[in-house]
Amino acid sequence: MDSTFALLTDILKSRICGTPTALPSLTLDEVKALYRLAKRHELAHIVGDTLCHRGLLPDEKAEGVFEKEAMRALYQSAQREKELSLFSRLLEENEIAFMPLKGAVLRTLYPDAWLRNSCDIDVLIHEEDMPRAKALLLDKGYRLFGTGGHDISFDAPSGVHIELHYRLLEARILPGMEVPLENPWASAVPVCEGAYHYKMNDALLYYYHVAHMTKHYLFGGCGIRPFLDLWLLRHKGSWDDGVLSLLLDEGGLQAFHSTACALAEIWFGEGEHTHITQEMEEHVLRGGVYGSTENRVKVQQVKRGGKLRYALSRIFLPLGSLKFSYPVLEKHKWLYPFCQVRRWFRLIFFGAKHSLHELHLNSALSEEESQKTVSHLKDLGFKLD
Repeated sequence: MDSTFALLTDILKSRICGTPTALPSLTLDEVKALYRLAKRHELAHIVGDTLCHRGLLPDEKAEGVFEKEAMRALYQSAQREKELSLFSRLLEENEIAFMPLKGAVLRTLYPDAWLRNSCDIDVLIHEEDMPRAKALLLDKGYRLFGTGGHDISFDAPSGVHIELHYRLLEARILPGMEVPLENPWASAVPVCEGAYHYKMNDALLYYYHVAHMTKHYLFGGCGIRPFLDLWLLRHKGSWDDGVLSLLLDEGGLQAFHSTACALAEIWFGEGEHTHITQEMEEHVLRGGVYGSTENRVKVQQVKRGGKLRYALSRIFLPLGSLKFSYPVLEKHKWLYPFCQVRRWFRLIFFGAKHSLHELHLNSALSEEESQKTVSHLKDLGFKLD
């Protein structure tokens, strides 16, 4: 573990996990390296809040940079909290059942809610309620931002981005992984009698977090924050162990979950590395919060069965993947070739550089790297097609 990353995890342990941790005064070079790493994982506001309060920064300029990160996160959190309250009231008044997801729920585990930042508000509603909810939001001044395979996104009049989900996973990532999430409403309960605001079952909430981590991990990386969320869920959350174990078995995520928990304990507790956690750490740090193309190409090449099959899958996107960019394919599969051609034109004019970079990485990947990725995925319990 390099010294900058060790310092970052010490700060997170101190501020988020409540572990008494001695932190050193920093040189300007150390501050710059720490800022770059924290910013890459969207944790600069936590680092800034901690270092400023402890007086550990070397000069006023460094204090100003980190203080700006903390103030921005605090302002954005207040904006999202206000918007979620207004949005919830709107759905309640119009008798549309809804369930907040992700950061809107996980932030309650943090010492202060604003420390768990997120770029949007995620809310689940019944698919049959989507047309009515969409019409309602447009009537109230929300602007339609985009339509995906599992959600419709809006920009609120306040500027806050809202994703209205009608499914919890937007793609079949692994065989069976989405099965436990197919009917989250079955075990959900209203927050109070007569409310349209529902709360997800605790064990399912935990499973959903692991499944969401897995999805991002396999598509390039998930960053440090989901591991911090996982540590907090394990140490501060509550769930039925038996139910959770059944969900992880059903979704095929027991091995990934065990390794992720072990890595979270290494970073935020007292755990020690194994070769599997070391490889997971390398993947996460290389990918950053949004993942890296290199990581994604490595994993997807292995899943597709080699360089040629991966290249063909990127040129001729399978129907199951293409329909998430073109939801019309859900009902009209005959439009597949037309959507495929439209996608090619979009790639040529708007994404050619990125696509060529992907194909170059695919071609340049060595046999040794491929075998290492195969071994890693098998260690995590993933069945390769």
